[in-house]
Amino acid sequence: MYFYVIEAQRNRSPAREQAKLKEDLQKLGIAGEMATTNPLRSAAELVQLGLQKGATTIIAVGDDRHVSEVATHLIGTPAALGVLPIQASAGLVELLGAASWKDALLALKARKFRSVTLGEVIRGPVFLTHASLQSRLPTLFQVVFDGYAATVQTKEIVVATIHPVTGEAFPGRLHVLFRGEVRDKGLFAKMFGSAPKEDWTSSFLVEAVRVQARDAFPVIIGGERIAETPVIFRALSEKLRLIVAKGDDAPPAISARSGQNSRQDEKRPISPLDEVEGPVPAPIAKPAARYWHQVEVSVQ
Repeated sequence: MYFYVIEAQRNRSPAREQAKLKEDLQKLGIAGEMATTNPLRSAAELVQLGLQKGATTIIAVGDDRHVSEVATHLIGTPAALGVLPIQASAGLVELLGAASWKDALLALKARKFRSVTLGEVIRGPVFLTHASLQSRLPTLFQVVFDGYAATVQTKEIVVATIHPVTGEAFPGRLHVLFRGEVRDKGLFAKMFGSAPKEDWTSSFLVEAVRVQARDAFPVIIGGERIAETPVIFRALSEKLRLIVAKGDDAPPAISARSGQNSRQDEKRPISPLDEVEGPVPAPIAKPAARYWHQVEVSVQ
């Protein structure tokens, strides 16, 4: 049984939107009950309603934030997640393998599944693809991950369940990517070796990562501000069954491009879940050396 949770669209009639969607779904034989969010009915409440009615597939119709909210409330349930993206990010569209509305409808009909790893903002929503912190100018962040604390000077930090360039995903791990210049006397100098180029990104895998800055920076998911620094991201052990255009439950093997996190640094081990106090350290004069790999990334 399909249950469609539709995000209310500004300046559009919910009844008209549902009528058009219902017509498309009936043509493909995948019609189901529909409900649209409103100030009195949140996506969370509608997901619970669908589950109570015995729905085996909950379809989120909307943007990244809406899809993330629906996914949050499907964790730990047997229901599968389907998505009909509206004004969604390129990352979500690529994950679904559906370049158009018609492709997404056909994917629902075919019911091919992929088990997806989820990321979580502590005390915030989960995300299927990525969350980001952005600045117009290189900004100092303190990053705590995998037992280390380091200083990063960068224009953008992306925390992703799926690498936005290679498409790689690993159970229980998140990709952390930096756009712009990265500097650190210890850890990052040992990791990266030569001066990185502006607008190029380094990448590594973590179970959890904490990010903070001198000032509060917004955390963006699907173009909307959902939290601010200091913030903790972590990979969830739970997975969701996601309907995609091309099902593939087998996790990819770690490739040479992904690299392995270096554990040779002599810094005091710190958990990302620990409180990191004090100001962010000042950058050193000499930039860090070399990336594991260099890839140009465009995250929308």
